[in-house]
Amino acid sequence: MGTSAYPQTACGDLKTLDVRNTVLGPWVLENGKALEYENSNSRNPEWEVQITKDTIFQPERGILFRVLQFERNHLKGSGQLRPIRIIQCRDGEVSFAYANDNATLLLIQEKRIRLQTFGKYLGGTKGFETGPILDLTYHSQTKSLIELKK
Repeated sequence: MGTSAYPQTACGDLKTLDVRNTVLGPWVLENGKALEYENSNSRNPEWEVQITKDTIFQPERGILFRVLQFERNHLKGSGQLRPIRIIQCRDGEVSFAYANDNATLLLIQEKRIRLQTFGKYLGGTKGFETGPILDLTYHSQTKSLIELKK
């Protein structure tokens, strides 16, 4: 996802960073929402993305992660996704630590983040089948998150 989403943002600002009004990857968020278009010539948006949960994860002193759960609704009615984005302080700036386009945050504990993923789309009101549970475990030597499937 690239090395830095906010090169001008110092790590000390991560707790107070206004993620509801910033650029996060392809999304230009205003009041916690962004619109996605099928292509640059489109006048009507295809998707609406909205922050639904914003949580600080601090596995050790001086190390912060910001866990953002989104809801991504298809405006023409074919469904929704639940992207997760985790940003962190790294080398003096804020950068992406993890991204998953279809998972729900289950819990945050002392050294791990647990996500429920979704599998194949079953159609209509059936939605998605349940996918594997993922544990993102904090690794203190590399100061990063390691993904483990359960």
